[in-house]
Amino acid sequence: MTDVNSVAYWDATYERHAREGTTAITVAERMPAWQGLLPLLPGSGSLLDVGCAGGEFLHFVRQHRPRLELWGIDHSAVAIRLQTEPSATYLCGDGVSLELCADETFDVVYSGHFIEHVADPTQAFASQLRVLRPDGLLIVLFPHGDGPYVEHVWSDLTLDTIAGWLSEAGFSDFGCLPLIEGSPVDQAVITARRRSL
Repeated sequence: MTDVNSVAYWDATYERHAREGTTAITVAERMPAWQGLLPLLPGSGSLLDVGCAGGEFLHFVRQHRPRLELWGIDHSAVAIRLQTEPSATYLCGDGVSLELCADETFDVVYSGHFIEHVADPTQAFASQLRVLRPDGLLIVLFPHGDGPYVEHVWSDLTLDTIAGWLSEAGFSDFGCLPLIEGSPVDQAVITARRRSL
């Protein structure tokens, strides 16, 4: 049986999409959520996209926030090779530990449709907290409820579930945006801050 969250699985998935001329994510499905995030994004500073795939979100952000310094990390070298936003800096590495990212580096960390693939969400959020600057913002976009995805470790996710993991990781000051109804699954956004000591 193939581990559907292994590097080999995602490399093969991205290679298949490249051959077919498609992307691993459907930008049209994400666009309503991404547009809703724009008021949260600063005009300058730095943003890290965790599990960036081919950089589709980074490309969207570049069009609306040209002064943001954009970074992406993904464990698939194929995804990084197929990136769609050439002005971003890409790291090929573990999105859970973020070992390639220095402490307190980013003003915003975006975790879009990533956490449902992770065996230990609290560890992933703790790493995201570590790389955020004081008063930095975490934005988590996730499938609300269940969807037809074999790659998901977690299903039936809710705002309360995500908030619990974030709290365990040390985040505070939670917020959320209205539920984004969609197909094949609804999407939800929760935000949290790294507070200064």
